[in-house]
Parts: sequence; C-alpha cells; structure tokens
Amino acid sequence: MSDIERRIEAIEKANRRWRHAVGLLASVLLIALTIAIVLTIAAKMPDKVAEVLRAKRIEVLGPDGNPVIELKAEGDVSTLILSGVGQHNEKGVALGVVKDVAYLILAKHKEAALFWAQVDDAGASLSLYDGRPGSQEPRGVVMRSVYPTEHTLGETNITLMRGWQKEGIQAQLSIQGPAGAPSLYLGGPDGKAVSLRVNQENGRVEFLDESNKSVWSSP
Repeated sequence: MSDIERRIEAIEKANRRWRHAVGLLASVLLIALTIAIVLTIAAKMPDKVAEVLRAKRIEVLGPDGNPVIELKAEGDVSTLILSGVGQHNEKGVALGVVKDVAYLILAKHKEAALFWAQVDDAGASLSLYDGRPGSQEPRGVVMRSVYPTEHTLGETNITLMRGWQKEGIQAQLSIQGPAGAPSLYLGGPDGKAVSLRVNQENGRVEFLDESNKSVWSSP
C-alpha cells in the first residue's frame, strides 16, 4: 500500500468517526429538547379541566373548512345548527329559542324546511312539507293547537297548504270555541272556497260561502 493510499484510508476513518460523533450528539440534543418541551407543556397545563366554557359563538369546521356545527347566541336568539352536504342537497338541522318561541327545523336546503315543530306561549304547531323551493309552492300539512284565553276562544286545526302563505290554504279541519264544534274548509287555486259545518242547534249540515253565510243546508 502506497503512502497516499494510507493517508486516504486514515482520512476516511476519521470522517466516519466524526459522522458517528455528530449523529450521536444530534440524537442527544433531540432527546433533551423533547424532554424540555414536554416538561414545559406539563408545567403550563392546569391541574384540572375547566368546568365552564364561555363563548358567544362556537364553530366546528368540516373537511372543506366550512362550519358544520354552529352554536351561537345573539340577542334574544339562541341556536344550534348542524349542516352537511349529501349526495343531492345540503341538509340541515336547527334547534333554537327566540324569546318565548322554541323550535326544531329539519331542512333539505336553505329554501325548503321539511319539518318544523314549534312551541310558544299560545300553544304548539307541527308542519310537514314536501321540500320544494318556495317558488314552486311546496305542499304541506300544518297542525296547530292554541288553548283559550280571556282574549281568544282557542282552536285546534289541521291544514293542507300550497305554499307558505295563508292564501295557500287548500283545506282545513278546525275545532273552535268552547263548544268544540268541528268545521271543514275546502278551497282551490282560483280562490273559490266553501265551508262545511253541523249546526249545533238543529243538527243540519250547512255549507257556507267565503263571507261565512249559509248557502245551503240539509233538510
């Protein structure tokens, strides 16, 4: 072996020793740094978990970065909203309280509530709709019960709706007043309507026009 070859081999051995020493030193430093971080975090952690979490708004984000759960309180309105995008439409659930009204809504998308339950000081109501957008006049069934007070007689009714507005009532079965006499209202898209009731004095079946005047009665 020549002198040059011996020198090259010595240099290579020295480089290997330095690499081993540097690697060992880096490992020691990494372990020391990890221990220091753990001790620092442990020192800053509270002895116990907080019993109360206070916030005006809490959001849980989905994979796309948009909120899928919202819990918020703004003025007289407190709501919990869950939302998500399905195969065809965005779905949502809302539970809230607005002053003296508590409600639960299940929605197909922002324009169409499929289920609406509500409780207020006057009574309770339940609405079921077919999910069409408002521009397509969704069909629905609305059940409402209001107990009597010194200012109202109280009523219980089941209503078939076309659209959201009162003008969209197609049929309604009602029990009104303290006597609880039932009546049936039948309407149509052209505004024509008739009501059917049983006269509690003579037992006759009466048909009433839009102005609540009798137009026919059974013999």
